[in-house]
Amino acid sequence: MGLPMQEFFDRYLAVDWYEGYPEDTFLLSPAIVGATPGDMFPASPRGVCVFYQEGRCQIHEAKPHECREYWCGAPASDEAPRHRGVAKAWEANQEQLTDLLGREPESEEYSGGLFGGLF
Repeated sequence: MGLPMQEFFDRYLAVDWYEGYPEDTFLLSPAIVGATPGDMFPASPRGVCVFYQEGRCQIHEAKPHECREYWCGAPASDEAPRHRGVAKAWEANQEQLTDLLGREPESEEYSGGLFGGLF
């Protein structure tokens, strides 16, 4: 999209987390429509990815690692191992997330599973 990383984060991304790998691990995720991009997701984010429009992923060719590895429509039995794998990929980038966010990220206790049980 030709944007500097900070601007891309502020417009289209949010910080999510995986609980207990072995500690909470933070990661970038596409923001959801109607939510505030450039911040932390709430403990139970609900909604549609900002890049999912007209029934399709609008950035499929440059789809983020998270989206390639973890499809939110996957069966619940696939949820934990895939999400854990995404968290593992972000372990080395925790400082970058702090820089983008402008503060230390903080997790909350999730309720209802991924995206509040929506998927």
